[in-house]
Order: sequence, then C-alpha cells, then structure tokens
Amino acid sequence: MQPQGTALVNTAYFDSLIAQVNAIDVCADLQSVVNEVFASLQAEVNAIEAQIEALLPIITIPTDLPSVIRWITNFIDPQLAAYANYARQVAELITKISELTTAIENAASRITSCSITVPTITT
Repeated sequence: MQPQGTALVNTAYFDSLIAQVNAIDVCADLQSVVNEVFASLQAEVNAIEAQIEALLPIITIPTDLPSVIRWITNFIDPQLAAYANYARQVAELITKISELTTAIENAASRITSCSITVPTITT
C-alpha cells in the first residue's frame, strides 16, 4: 500500500493482485492468496478508519472566540485535508477491492471444481 499522503490508493498494487489471481490454476492456491490479501486489506481499512475517528474531535468547532481562533490557527486546514484524504482513500479502496473480488470470482469459475470464500471487508 502507499505511504500516507502520497496517493489515495496504489492502483498498481491491485492490478498486480488481479494479474496474480488470473494466473492461478489451483483452487487451494487461490484461496490461500485470497485469505492473505484480504487480511492485509482489512488491516489497511481498519487503520484508515482509526485515523478518521481520531480526527473527528479536531473538526468539531468550539463556540467561544479565543478557542475558535486557536482551533482555526492550529488545526482546521491540515486536519480537514487529512480527513478528506482518508475518506477518498476508503472510497477508492472499496472500488479496487470490488475489482479484485470480481477477478477472484472469475478465476474460481474457470478453475475446475473451485469454490472460494472471499472474506468481507467491513467499514
């Protein structure tokens, strides 16, 4: 995955996963890759959501003037930018995970007698 702040989602990573899935011909190998990849993706989504949760108190606007001035000066611009970045990152991850899931399902259907369980990524 991408280091925070460099891009929303490393789409080349997902493209390589899809290529890897498309090259698998053994059902057990496909399930092994699916389990490993989705565990990593769940950890990534959890980390992003933890950052979003941590930022929520900072984007709550205070009511007294000195606090408002301090809040604007110290927090709003970088925190709102980070929050928006994380929200976009989760949205793009969901799209790429959907594409990966489709590739996995297609690979399982072309492999004889293959049934794959794709874990659910929760948000």
